[in-house]
Amino acid sequence: GGASGGGVRLDRAESVPNPVLDSERKKTFFCSELVAAAAKEAGIISTTYNCSYFWPGSFAVGGEVDEAMIDDNTYGQEILIDCHVNEIGRAREISD
Repeated sequence: GGASGGGVRLDRAESVPNPVLDSERKKTFFCSELVAAAAKEAGIISTTYNCSYFWPGSFAVGGEVDEAMIDDNTYGQEILIDCHVNEIGRAREISD
């Protein structure tokens, strides 16, 4: 089973060509770069910023992402996600 709902799947090998991100597609992403790339593709943040400009702290309130937002886009409140390494390592996909 895959993800349900109307989410966007980011797959480097099958993604639609985008001249703004083509130079960035030749490398692997750090976690915050992946989130920034998705936000650029979705039109949430400006494409004038390189994805490598964003670090995890860039997504905090008042971070670099705030200045890169297009139009009236905003993020909601920050939430804490507590992930225990052992639990993640033993996680398995559950079919629908």
